[in-house]
Amino acid sequence: MTDAIFDHPRVAAVYDALDPDRSDLDAYAAMVTEFGARRVLDIGCGTGTFATMLAVRGIEVVGVDPAGASLAVARAKPSADAVTWVHGTADDVLPLQVDLAVMTANVAQVFLGRGRWSHVLEVAHAALVPGGRLVFESRDPERRAWERWTKDATRQIVDVPHEGLVEDWVEVTDVRDNLVTFSSPTTFHRDGVRIESTSTLVFRSRAELTASLEAAGFVVDEVRDAPDRPGAEFVFVARKDAADPDAAVRLLRRRDAAALFADLDPWGLVAIGAPRDEYTPEVDALLELGRPVTPDEVQATFTRLAQPVSDVDAFGLADAFNAVLARWPA
Repeated sequence: MTDAIFDHPRVAAVYDALDPDRSDLDAYAAMVTEFGARRVLDIGCGTGTFATMLAVRGIEVVGVDPAGASLAVARAKPSADAVTWVHGTADDVLPLQVDLAVMTANVAQVFLGRGRWSHVLEVAHAALVPGGRLVFESRDPERRAWERWTKDATRQIVDVPHEGLVEDWVEVTDVRDNLVTFSSPTTFHRDGVRIESTSTLVFRSRAELTASLEAAGFVVDEVRDAPDRPGAEFVFVARKDAADPDAAVRLLRRRDAAALFADLDPWGLVAIGAPRDEYTPEVDALLELGRPVTPDEVQATFTRLAQPVSDVDAFGLADAFNAVLARWPA
């Protein structure tokens, strides 16, 4: 589920007005030119400011975001027709080949948990041509930026066209390990409506980010400084060194099998609110077999990793898994 600040239609409509200075994107636009990229994937494109900026310059852009309200704002912008907009997550753009993939602003920090972060890196790697680059920024945890995220320091009231005075602020509510949770309510003074939003960002160290990139098959060319926040964050430039023609197929198999397993939901976990990727470990174990599976193998896999499923579920899961293999042959 995406945060209300991005996916509530009324809040998304004022997002750009509340954060009008996007000079942070200039460095990314310069890197598009520096690396000679003609095709760009904008992961977490939000309201489309960067994607449309590139489209005006004749760059072929694919923008993907899970927040439908933000994409609705993006699609209404000038030059939006020149961008391919995808409502979903990064793997929904596959199969795709681009010269540059980017995650601007806070996008790289929204992927909580090692598995989610590793997955988006794998998708970016699969979407890049050999020699293509992934560029993203992430705040340096040693700078402890969250200590300045208080109501007094961040509160603002902006006069927004067609909405009047709109007030917002950021206030940290919890800091645990490397996770920082904060609230960011938006109040519309015209009618007194207040819309709550809660977000969590993960603060990874430079060493952790480097290791995760290398594990996903990237070569880290350099780590730059952010012009808009000097010394406060890392700007990673990572390169895909070699071709991997089966990477996209592997990820699409994994995505579709996990989705089908979630639909079948043999343990009833999704039905009570668990994430739809709950069954990904079982999918990964079955994919390692490299061939269609039998119900007995499904039963053995579920039993080994967590708990057994019924014979009926095992047959259904095996059929679903094998249908995905047939859909995405190697």
